[in-house]
Amino acid sequence: MSALTLPGLDDVRTDRSSITLDDHVAAVVDAIDSAAADQVILVAHSGAGPVAYMATDARPQRISRVVYVDSGPMPAGSSIRDDLDGVNEIPFPAWSELEAEGNSLDGLDDAALERFRNGAVPHPAGPARDAVHLSDDRRLDVPTTVVCNSFPSAVIAEIAASGHPMAAELASLKSVNYVDLPTGHWPM
Repeated sequence: MSALTLPGLDDVRTDRSSITLDDHVAAVVDAIDSAAADQVILVAHSGAGPVAYMATDARPQRISRVVYVDSGPMPAGSSIRDDLDGVNEIPFPAWSELEAEGNSLDGLDDAALERFRNGAVPHPAGPARDAVHLSDDRRLDVPTTVVCNSFPSAVIAEIAASGHPMAAELASLKSVNYVDLPTGHWPM
């Protein structure tokens, strides 16, 4: 098992100004290519969903399953945030802001929230701003699990089937299963 620290997320002092979505994808693809096993299970949380999906697109033959934890794939041309022009990094938001966006803090007591806040590193804006690009339809054949923490699986499956932009790409995948784990946005 390997837990990756993606470019720009290693230290608060890191220069994040030139880090791109492609840099994050390249780090994941490098880890896949370096894995001793022929097949890997790729797990992504939250905003790493597009990174995992682009890595799955780049190496579909090496991924036996992709697991999205309170996350999911995004279609080509989309981005997480389109309001970051001229921004180099995204500071960790206030708890109230996260909750207003639907990121539940369930299960995190005051001590956990303090540890979390003290260890938080600003996120490079590039990976959130840059558009997803895809080229290999074999990514659609990779079995997928969606772990639903903030919204029930029935809601996610319903909005995927309806074509809602937040989950429409899930409807394109050939094998998706949903798991309810109502722990809030940070089950780990």
